[in-house]
Amino acid sequence: MSALLEISGLCVSHARGTQRFLALEQVGFALEAGEVLAVVGESGSGKSTLLASIPRLFADPESRIEAGSIRLAGRELAGLPEDQLRALRGSSIGLVFQDAQAALNPVLRVGMQVTEGLSAHAADALALLARVGLPEPARAAAAYPHQLSGGMRQRALLALALARRPKLLLADEPTSALDPVLGREILALLCGAAEREGMGLVLVTHEIGLALRHAQRVAVMYAGRIVEIASAAELARQPRHPYSAALLAADPARTRRGERFAAIPGSAPAAGEHRSGCAFAPRCARARERCTRERPLLESGCACFFPLEVRP
Repeated sequence: MSALLEISGLCVSHARGTQRFLALEQVGFALEAGEVLAVVGESGSGKSTLLASIPRLFADPESRIEAGSIRLAGRELAGLPEDQLRALRGSSIGLVFQDAQAALNPVLRVGMQVTEGLSAHAADALALLARVGLPEPARAAAAYPHQLSGGMRQRALLALALARRPKLLLADEPTSALDPVLGREILALLCGAAEREGMGLVLVTHEIGLALRHAQRVAVMYAGRIVEIASAAELARQPRHPYSAALLAADPARTRRGERFAAIPGSAPAAGEHRSGCAFAPRCARARERCTRERPLLESGCACFFPLEVRP
C-alpha cells in the first residue's frame, strides 16, 4: 500500500529580480496516514517553502515547482491545474498558519468562518470549537477574531482546518506566536487530531525539542535540502548528521542552568548563494576536503560523508 503523501525529487525556485535560484533541491519523503512528521531547521532552511509547495500556496507568486513529484493518496499534485488544486485545499488538505490573526477574516464571526463551505449550521460550529478545547464555544462562535486572545484564535484556526476532515494537515510554525504552555496545548491538539482522524500531519517548527516530543519522525533541513530523516526517538538518542547534533546541542531545553547556550558557529548560506560540496561544510568541525567539492546524497536517512557514529 502506498503512503498518504509521497514527495520525490522536489525542486522549487524563487525569483530575485531577473534571476532565479533553487530554494528546494531534490527533497523527498513519504508520510503515512495518522503519522506526524516534523520538519526542523534554522530560518531560511526551506521548511516553509516545502510546506507551501504541497498545496502550491507560495508567499511569492513568482515561486514555482521546477521538478519533482507530490502525490497525495496517489494523485499527482505538482502539475495539477489551479482550479483542481483549489478544490483540494480545505477538503483534502487542511492548513494551519502561524499568524491566526492574519489567517482569519476580520469581518466575519468565527463560527461562520469555521462552517463556511459546509452544509452545516450553528450547532456544527459549536461542536468543532468545543473539539479544539475552546471554552464557551457559543461565545467564541459569535465573536470576531479580534475579540479573542491569541490562543483562542489559534484554536479557532485549527477548528477551521479540521472542519472538512482533510486527509492531510499542514501546520507552519503554529505555536510561534504563543507562550510555551499554550504552544504545547495546541501541538497536543494537532497531533491528537491526526491520530484520532487518521490524518497525516506535516509540522514545521524551528524548535527541535517540540519536534522530538510531538512527532513520530523528524526531517532536518539545511539550505533547501533534507540532511537527515529519522524517528524522533533515534534522532534524540543519536543524531547522525553534524547539523542535527548541533541543533540538539543548541536546544534551550537541553541547556542546564548556569551553562552557556550552545550556538552553532557561523551562519547558514544566504538565499540563492551557491556553494560547491556540502552546504554545511563551512560550519562543520568534521568537514574534510571531500566535503568542499562533493555534495552528499541522502542515503540511509543521512546526507553526510562522515556521519556521527551510532552508539550500540
